[in-house]
Amino acid sequence: MESKLRGTSNKVILVRNESDSVCYSFSVSEYRVEIRYLYCEKCCVAASNFALTPCLATFHVGANRMHGYQQIGEDFCIAFVFYFPINKEEQSMKTIQSIEELLMELDSKYPWSLFRYMDEEWKTNFCYHNLTVPKKNGGERLICAPNERLKRYQRRLLPYFDSALVSSCATAYQKNKPLKANYEKHVGARMVVKLDVENFFGSITFGKVFYRMNCLWNHNKQLSWFLAKLCTLNGSLPQGAPTSPVISNLVFYPIDQKIEAYCNQNQINYTRYSDDLSFSGDFLPGEIIDFVRPLFKSNGFHLNENKTVVAGKGRQKKITGVVVNQKAQADKNYRKEIRKEIYYIGKYGLEGHLRYLKQGITEDELKIQMIQRLQKLLGRIGYVLQIDPDNKEFREYQMLCANLLQRMPILW
Repeated sequence: MESKLRGTSNKVILVRNESDSVCYSFSVSEYRVEIRYLYCEKCCVAASNFALTPCLATFHVGANRMHGYQQIGEDFCIAFVFYFPINKEEQSMKTIQSIEELLMELDSKYPWSLFRYMDEEWKTNFCYHNLTVPKKNGGERLICAPNERLKRYQRRLLPYFDSALVSSCATAYQKNKPLKANYEKHVGARMVVKLDVENFFGSITFGKVFYRMNCLWNHNKQLSWFLAKLCTLNGSLPQGAPTSPVISNLVFYPIDQKIEAYCNQNQINYTRYSDDLSFSGDFLPGEIIDFVRPLFKSNGFHLNENKTVVAGKGRQKKITGVVVNQKAQADKNYRKEIRKEIYYIGKYGLEGHLRYLKQGITEDELKIQMIQRLQKLLGRIGYVLQIDPDNKEFREYQMLCANLLQRMPILW
């Protein structure tokens, strides 16, 4: 039996059979609809492990994320449905079918010159440069940044990854997903566990990238190999290439799905921001760690045991730098530093405060420093208000700094 999909301008009807796959993607009116997976609430297992009888479900298009459902005897089946507006660029975007088409798309003037990016030694010596960025907890992070030409080619590839499946639990490197998407479901939880993937981008090998590309491009192995070569360096994803963040979400998708299925079964909230995995709810920390560790190992990843955090009752709970104990708010020390800065500005004036901090500064340098100081302070206040928009104290700080900035002289 074949599955049937019927659509109108305001609803989608899905007829599901036992032989169906767990994902559908099709267009209804001006929307692209994706039915990611189904599961049985009674058994709490993924649809791939649960034989569904033929059913009829109706999903109404009218919210960014919604649930469609259909009662089937004693079982209750749920589908998670996503819909996205289709813009003109997406409608007219050509699907690449061959390496020749890819070459012309990336560089119509010298298309065959892209084959030199298949040479790892040439890429290492002439296409990437290394730089280090200090980490918050000490140490340095190695960034492999491509040159301008390769970066331009990689950026032109990004639109072709937009239609690829990414887990709803992955909150980093996605359009229209604010920071709060990663922490809001953890607010007020009794238990928070945070896990870290060791050498995240370095663990995403050429083979993993090739496999996901092959799935995305309908098993076109030549094209997938070429794309994987263009986006990797010395057999792994370089941290610094514009394609690496998006590809990391594609590669991690199957792992996200397995973790999400386990968490749904055990009533655990789960989100992932790049290499940071966050779990919250009422559960035993050891159980989730014992589930994730072998799952990572079987997929070529490893936990950074030194960064594992278990925060229970009475401990501060932070998700990507945001405190989520009772309500979401910026870290206490972060807010304290802003208050201290505002206090000194109020007591000594902005000019007097800066003259004390930067003794011997010239008048011209002082004017520049005053503007930069206020802009930086406004950005930090804006971050606090992004997390806690009803904070009256920091709203007043924001107005104060904005008024001071308006009085600053214009520097040409």
